Parts: sequence; structure tokens; C-alpha cells
Amino acid sequence: MSYNNTGKELLKSAAKTDLKSSTLSLAEKMLDGNLDDGIIKDIPVLSTLIGIGKTFNNIRDYLFAKKLVSFLSGLENMDPNKRAIELNQINSNLNYQQQVGEKLLFILDRCEDQTKAFYVAKLFVAFLSKDINYNEFLEACAILERCFLNDLARFLNSDLEYLEGEFSAEDQPYDEAFPWFNAGLMHNTISSVKMEGAILSELDKPQKVTIRIWVNPVGRIIHKCLNNN
Repeated sequence: MSYNNTGKELLKSAAKTDLKSSTLSLAEKMLDGNLDDGIIKDIPVLSTLIGIGKTFNNIRDYLFAKKLVSFLSGLENMDPNKRAIELNQINSNLNYQQQVGEKLLFILDRCEDQTKAFYVAKLFVAFLSKDINYNEFLEACAILERCFLNDLARFLNSDLEYLEGEFSAEDQPYDEAFPWFNAGLMHNTISSVKMEGAILSELDKPQKVTIRIWVNPVGRIIHKCLNNN
């Protein structure tokens, strides 16, 4: 897939104040072959992915275009004027525009489906709203990529206070959180090892391991941003 100028077109499309769910819904139907492609003129980034005869170069282009529509849909809840102001500031600096635009394309290309592309948009809205900085946005997207959707859904539906604390390895909160450690949403450390016997050198004595687990700062960002309507 050629990304020449596609990153710039993505940011220009995202800056449109008339970006509406109805337009994006029509665009998605067009991608599925159910409508004429006139609506694509409102979303320049999609037109770069469509070849002659209303066909895509390959299935990957088609799936990528669907993710772009999902990403743009996720921007809709941000105030359109504020979104346009923030994106126009990015677009006014050609080097920064290229950097941000190409990074967005790279992130969206690695999203496993449209749901994650929508989540990337919610994180991008938090960045545009200055709730998080650019590095935090990139870190959150990297974690998002590593996390299976089912595990992510469980994390988003969990009470953070329930997840954090000191537990044994057999306790339910620790067992539930294991996939989140691997994804980078949470951290854990061995808090203490208690020996039932008085002599620590007797390694055959029963041990009780206490593990402290907590949601890291980027995990909290993801929990907050993706739970925002």
C-alpha cells in the first residue's frame, strides 16, 4: 500500500468541521459496494485508496479503508470547531503534519480491526483535547496493539480499585490481571515471601508469596479515555 500523502489527507479529513456519522455511514456502505462513490469526495483520504473502476488494489486496502472510516467516526464526539483548530495547527507545520499523519497510518495499519481503530480515535481526541501528550498517545496505542480485544473489554469494565493491592498468586484479581501484565496495562512486583519455618535456608519449607499489582499510568489513561462517551 502506498502512503504517499495519505497521512496528510487523513489529518485534513479529520479537521473537517462537517464530519458527521451520516457521511461516514454512507462512506462505509460505498466501500461495501452498496452506493455510488460521490460521498467519497467529502473524505479525501479514502479516495487515495480507491483505484480505477471503484475497486481496491487488494483486500488489505479495503480493510484499511474500513479502519479509516472507523477512526474518523471516533473523532465525531469532539467539538468540531475545537477539533478543526487543533488539527489545523498540526497541518500548518508540514514536518509535524507528516510526522503525525504517517504515525497515525502506521498505528491504524497495525490495528487488528475496526474496533481498535475506533479506540485509537478516542485516544487521539484526548491528545487533541490536551488531556494527554503526544508520547502518552503513542504509548497507549502501543499497548492497545498488544492487547486482545476480549482482555481489553474486561479491563475497561473492571473497577481499578478492585484490581490493585496485594494478593497471593492464587487470588482471583491476580489471575484475572495476568493478560494485562503482558499487554503493559498493569505492573506487578513480589512484595514479600513469608516462610512458615523459622529457618529461611530450609528451602523445602512451605512459602507464601505476596504480589503487589497496580494499573500503570498509561493503563489508567486507556481506562479513562476509552470509557469516555
